[in-house]
Amino acid sequence: MKPMETQHRTLAQSVLAENERVEEQCGCSANPLLSLELCPVEEASRIVGQKWTLQIVYSLMGSDTRRFCELQEALGGVNPSTLSSRLKMLEEEGMVERIQISSIPPHVEY
Repeated sequence: MKPMETQHRTLAQSVLAENERVEEQCGCSANPLLSLELCPVEEASRIVGQKWTLQIVYSLMGSDTRRFCELQEALGGVNPSTLSSRLKMLEEEGMVERIQISSIPPHVEY
């Protein structure tokens, strides 16, 4: 057997062992193809597993409300379109509330 094939087999075995460990801990199937319902851990990781999402949630937890530009400054380096899409996703999941304020100039708070 070639060294590369051995590495792939070892990796596959370790992934299977990790799946079994997760199944035992949370009482569900770690393989979403085997279970129709997602494990709570898998559901949470699906929501907050995307880049910038945890930082956004953490930043919002530290204050009552924040404007979009305040969030962007607090995170530094996040692309506005990425921030916007992550906030929309968090709003759809019910983790963030979006408040549109009709003042001059109009703005949005989260």
